[in-house]
Order: sequence, then structure tokens, then C-alpha cells
Amino acid sequence: MSKRNKNWLLALSVGLMLPLGAAPALAVGPEPSATPPTAELAEDPSAAAVAPELHSYSPEIVYDSYFNELTLRGSNLSGVYEIRANDYTLGNFEVVSDGEITLPLYPYDATTEPVITISVVSAAGTSNALTIPITKRIRSTPIFNLTITYGQTAEITGDTSAMLAESWWPLLVLGEEVFSVDSLEEGIASVSLAAASFDAGEYEGTFQQPVPARAATGDTTAAIAGGLFTVLKAPTAIVLDTKSAEFSGSVTAQYGTIPSGQLDLKNVTSGAVQSVEIGTDGSFSFPGVTAGNDSWQLSYAGDTNHIATSLAVNPVVPPTTPDTKKPLPATGATAFDPALIAVPLGALLLGGTLLLRSALRSTRS
Repeated sequence: MSKRNKNWLLALSVGLMLPLGAAPALAVGPEPSATPPTAELAEDPSAAAVAPELHSYSPEIVYDSYFNELTLRGSNLSGVYEIRANDYTLGNFEVVSDGEITLPLYPYDATTEPVITISVVSAAGTSNALTIPITKRIRSTPIFNLTITYGQTAEITGDTSAMLAESWWPLLVLGEEVFSVDSLEEGIASVSLAAASFDAGEYEGTFQQPVPARAATGDTTAAIAGGLFTVLKAPTAIVLDTKSAEFSGSVTAQYGTIPSGQLDLKNVTSGAVQSVEIGTDGSFSFPGVTAGNDSWQLSYAGDTNHIATSLAVNPVVPPTTPDTKKPLPATGATAFDPALIAVPLGALLLGGTLLLRSALRSTRS
């Protein structure tokens, strides 16, 4: 073996006994390079410790629905062991390559906000954050129009049969309120509302259902115009307490609700007006005020849920009684008493002389 070949074998033996990546204390053979080879750098764990970066995501629209199959793209993703979505940690994901991660995303599990912020974690550090807007995806159908009077109960219904493909019960969105469905029979959803649940007014109502992202686009729509739930003001009445000499009583409503506000009492004769607040039970009282011989007007202006009303109170005129002390004429009397002959004014004018003579004859005979 030549001297040159012996030197190469010695260098190889020394290199195999050294720790990986370590340079020999004494170089044997050709003069070593000042920079370690690229292959050795790739095998050095410290050289690969680069924090992951996120560049983009797909699909472009992420729905607040059953689930989304989300793909994250970036660099240095191979060592990722954790994904953070807002304040939640997501562990169900797959590192496809150094530049791609896939995961199922359930936005309603991770946030109640309209956006979700995602970052990934590896031993080398935490990536930058991607902010992903969340799009609400729903099916929506209007309620059947319904009109009630304040104080009545209500049954809100709608045809939700087109929603049942996913076997999810819809929710009732009525005005700004959301209700769970009470019953669902043959596609007709129903929600029972207690009396006085809503003030008088008009409310748009829809039955809505979240839609899984896997559903076809044709199966989903944006929120549509709802049906109308109308609550009318309740008719009212002023009821006087007939057992009291003073003005007292209550203001009542058609379906038993309690009107609120002010009641005015006007003396029509003098023009004076005084007012009291209606009690929480609907009662009112004007202490010390009696009807007397004057005319009065009670007026209620109404409130948010009750119609205005009024009541006129006129003086009571005692009925007249006939004079029973005046004696009736005896039979065959010739005296004429006009008070005993009831003659209509029209008859007197038309043939007064003849009628009077006939009357006189009848009293003499």
C-alpha cells in the first residue's frame, strides 16, 4: 500500500470516531475547508431550529357551521405539534409537509367572535398569527304571519321542511330574540310565547338553521326577509266604583294586562283638571272629589301597550213622581179639568175644537 493511501485510511478512521459534526483536532490528509460541508449542517439539529411561519389559508371563506376543512400553508411546519385558535388549543390536525397542514375547524367551538386567530407551535417557537374572518352560513325561512292583541298568548309557526336534510332543529329568530323550537311535526316548527312576551309593535321572524360547510351551495341562502309577528295595543276601559261617593275605580284591559300611566279628571262645568297615577294593580282614586251636580270627564292617554280611553260622568237627576193627592172627578161631573185630558200637541193643532168638544161631552155624559 502506498504512503498516500495509508494517510487516507487514517483520516477516515479518525473521522468515524469523532462525534457527529465535530472537527478533528489534527487534520490528516488534504487541508480541511474553513466551512463545514452543507450536508453536515443539515444534520445539525441546532441549524434546523427555525420557527414556523404561516403564509396563507384556504378555503377563502370559513363558515360558522358544522366544520371546515382548513389548509394552512407556510414554511418550517414539519415540527409543529400544536395549533392555537384564539384561546383554544387544537390537537386534531395533520402535518402534510414542511409547507402544509390540514385540520378540521369548528369555529363555534373556538370563538364567539366574527374572526378567529390561528398560530402554530413547534420546538423552535410560535409562528406569526393568521386572522381568519368567520362567515355565518344559515338556512332561513319566514314565519307565518300572525297578529295578536297585547295580553294574548301566541303560537309562532313556520314551514321548515326544506331544512330537515341535515336533521338539525332550527331556531326561531324573532326581532332581537332567539327561541328554541318547542315542536317540529311534518316540517312545521312551532314556538309558544307567553302573554305579554312582546310589546305592541311589528317583529320580523324567521326560522334559521346553521348549515354544515359540506352542504352544497345551492342548499344554503343568506338570511331572507321574515314573516311578520304583529302585536296590537289592547283596548281599555275605565270602571268606576259605584259603592264609593268619591271618584275611584280601575283602568282595565281586554286580556287582563295592567295599563300604566296617568288618569285625568276634568270638571267639565268649571274646566278644572286634576291627575293621578294609575296603581300597579290598575286602580285609581281622587280622594275627596265627588260628582255633585257637575259634569265630569275621566281620560286615560294610554301607554306602550294600551289604547287611550275616556268616560263621561253626568250629574244624576232624580226621577219625577206623579201627584197622587189630587182627586179624580166623580162620575158624571161637569167640571172640566185640562190636566185630566191628555191631548197630543199635534192633534190639538190639527182639529183642536172638535177634539175638545168631544172630550167635554164625554165628561158630562
